[in-house]
Amino acid sequence: MDWKLEQAVKDVTDSIQATSSMSKLVEDSITHMDDIQSTIDLMTAPNSSATPRSIIGMAIRSWGTTWKLQVLYSLLAEVVYEQSAPEENVFAVHLERYYTFMNLIFQQNLQDAPTIKPILDGNDIKEVFNLNSTGPFMKVALDGLIKWQFDHEGSSKDDAKGWLRTRSEEHTSELQSPV
Repeated sequence: MDWKLEQAVKDVTDSIQATSSMSKLVEDSITHMDDIQSTIDLMTAPNSSATPRSIIGMAIRSWGTTWKLQVLYSLLAEVVYEQSAPEENVFAVHLERYYTFMNLIFQQNLQDAPTIKPILDGNDIKEVFNLNSTGPFMKVALDGLIKWQFDHEGSSKDDAKGWLRTRSEEHTSELQSPV
């Protein structure tokens, strides 16, 4: 986090005597605001139906479990920022975009994206790649697996293992583990 943002969060949270969890929410809201707005723009664009679930799911996942409050903060920030605009319907326009975004999230069953667990665990992944131990690749493998799960909702463990096997050829050097 850059020092200006860090100082702004500190000043705001100190002034309202915020708890550490409230401070974290303010920090996350400010940090993720641009990404949230970009994601909403992407999802509410005319051709948004072609946006893969994984793009949206991974974005929400990166925002964490307080993503709904961060989206609310983003809406309020946009409305306040544009209040000086001559257009009278500023609030209604933004509210419609955010409403559309939230509806799409719930229609696609992505509201719990931050807490979704990978369909396979570390031991399953080690088995797929015939490894004795894990390494730095495990986080990459698990993140890739979650992304895959978003685009393959309802898939089985066997489907996930099959997908991972196809990925192993591309990442053989990363999967080499010391014996």
